[in-house]
Amino acid sequence: MQFEHQQFGKFQGVAGLWTNIENLTIEGDMPLGPNSITTGIAGYAYEEYLADENMRLQVGVRYDVNRIQTKPYTASTDSVFQVLDVARESNAVTASVGAIEKVTQELTASLSIARSFLPPQFKNFLRTDSTRQVLLIQRAMQALILKQASG
Repeated sequence: MQFEHQQFGKFQGVAGLWTNIENLTIEGDMPLGPNSITTGIAGYAYEEYLADENMRLQVGVRYDVNRIQTKPYTASTDSVFQVLDVARESNAVTASVGAIEKVTQELTASLSIARSFLPPQFKNFLRTDSTRQVLLIQRAMQALILKQASG
């Protein structure tokens, strides 16, 4: 949801809310990750000042809250994922400032400085231990051998 305000003098801008919820279910013989719910919520504001007909100054700020909650999956063949019930949460304030100058009709110059962050990601919960990798390779080899023997 985004709200744009009417130009007020030399100011114009927007404010908004953003949300994303993902419910991930991973099943199968060798799941690489747990079932989880990922939730992201953010609020932001962006304002632009029209300094003159060729120069705009910009400022923006955003607040994010992100959470990943794993869910135990008792039917999993992986004993860890049968009981895994952990959460990771992060939040951050990020901002940017910038300027845009229309140098000529065909050329525009811009400068922007910003701070950002990387929220927790689902890949943080993936199984990557060498035992699992060896098991996956062994299963692939067995499937290849069975295919060659039958055909």
